[in-house]
Amino acid sequence: LAILGREVLADSLLAGIVATAQYRLTGYIPIGRERSPVYHPVYHPVRTTNELLRSYRGANGLKTGTTPQAGEALVASVRRGDASLIAVMLGATDRFADARMLFDWGFDRYEWLPVTPYMFDAPVGTAALQPSVFAAVEKWNTDLTLFNAGAGASRYWLGTEPLDIPSVEAVSP
Repeated sequence: LAILGREVLADSLLAGIVATAQYRLTGYIPIGRERSPVYHPVYHPVRTTNELLRSYRGANGLKTGTTPQAGEALVASVRRGDASLIAVMLGATDRFADARMLFDWGFDRYEWLPVTPYMFDAPVGTAALQPSVFAAVEKWNTDLTLFNAGAGASRYWLGTEPLDIPSVEAVSP
């Protein structure tokens, strides 16, 4: 769901739709004679069920839902500056409070650093007892971002693969 959400946000039309907290639909009803009625506008406000769009700084989407199997569900996105986070909640008792806590944690704990090709000749990060760097690297280009979570991080990731090692040395592809 997070990957699907990321793809939705990459499309400017869809990103605009999922970031809309409220929209006014306009319809027309015929009034008057059957052969040549006069049409009058009727307005229908439509409001998203995603509370984060109205109450959380930087929230820009994505989707709410409820099913018997998953319970309350939320795929939410927040963008602050150049940093974006996506959170997925399934079976939550308070999906919006849970998402706020995750986003607060993410933006408070992570340092966003640009990754350049020159960084791939040196270790990305090391720690004495626990990993201290969370790397989400999907492509080998200069648009990558390294996430430094400090000593509280519990593992490294390279793309979608968890790396169960105490430090990461980046290798050129």
